[in-house]
Amino acid sequence: MPSQAKLFFDRHLEYLAQNDLTGMVNESYHADAILYNAFPIYADLPPWNVARGREDILKLFKDYLDFQGEINVEKVYNYFEDGNVISFQAVINSPKSGRWAAGDIWFMDADFKMILRHYGFAHKL
Repeated sequence: MPSQAKLFFDRHLEYLAQNDLTGMVNESYHADAILYNAFPIYADLPPWNVARGREDILKLFKDYLDFQGEINVEKVYNYFEDGNVISFQAVINSPKSGRWAAGDIWFMDADFKMILRHYGFAHKL
């Protein structure tokens, strides 16, 4: 049987596959969550960008999806969970910007129901 962390991870990917960013943020991120990211999507801002709270995180994800067009996950690798952490890497494909290597580290609440801190990065392949 999958762990609570793996169930959370799979649900998060389902939100992305369904392009339900609002549901993903509201159901996956704590109201006070912080997302530290190095996504190269803002020409006028260097990485690291910081999104604080659901409203800012949702805006960041919408901007990211506008930048990518859509996110097609080719491969997830190096997934692990330990304590209150989920970490993984992925290769994604975007119709607008090509192939990317992406990675995330999520610091979770004790029940693996909400992301408290999210560190994300990506680079073009």
